[in-house]
Amino acid sequence: MALLCGDKPDPSMLNNDDITVGSVCQPMAQPPVRPSRERYRMHRRWKAMIDRCYREKNHAFRYYGGRGIRVCERWLNSFEAFVEDMGPKPSPTHTLDRIDNNGNYEPANCRWATPLEQARNTSRNVRVTWRGQTQVVAAWSEQTGLPSKTILDRLRAGRSVEEALRTPAWGLVRPVSDRQRAVLIAIARCSDGHGATVRRLAKLLGIASTNGVACHIDALVAKGLVVRDEQRRPKVTALGILTCSEAT
Repeated sequence: MALLCGDKPDPSMLNNDDITVGSVCQPMAQPPVRPSRERYRMHRRWKAMIDRCYREKNHAFRYYGGRGIRVCERWLNSFEAFVEDMGPKPSPTHTLDRIDNNGNYEPANCRWATPLEQARNTSRNVRVTWRGQTQVVAAWSEQTGLPSKTILDRLRAGRSVEEALRTPAWGLVRPVSDRQRAVLIAIARCSDGHGATVRRLAKLLGIASTNGVACHIDALVAKGLVVRDEQRRPKVTALGILTCSEAT
């Protein structure tokens, strides 16, 4: 006996071996398999790796492709090969790292590394002297507001220490207006323990609007001259201190 799709068999016939299902019953179509989130992230990392090595318009090209860093042919031509060689990330904090920063992206020179492992491979062992002061790159990073990797990449690219530490991460130093310079100097002078609050800066500078002072501070932060502490109070960076000294 044949059953068509939608027919309900008689319970007394459930053990009947002669029952067959009609050909009109088709298996349900399976939804398309979507790539996993991790695979999507892996593809983004693979594409970013190639992009910074071969696309001249990439903001980091001069530190990678501009320095001659290349991607091995196996990875360049196949995302699947990249996944096969590298395997999944051990944790969300791991990132793609080159063991030899002057070497290419290839299986023998790449690993998944934690931020701490990357720091040990870079800034911990590199000391830089600037204007009579010698510190590790991590300390200069804290003072200038620049990422340690940015400073190291600039130095390895042959740029001077002055350029590596004075140039903001986004490019050339933008000009500072007279009012911004006054705010910067006022922040530098507020080192008596009370901190440079917006209200206090407005009073010192004779500016009626605290919003105006806040806007100047935001502009100085964008130029790499000021950073904010845990309490959102502005603090002058090493580059900001140099700008203050040039104004006096």
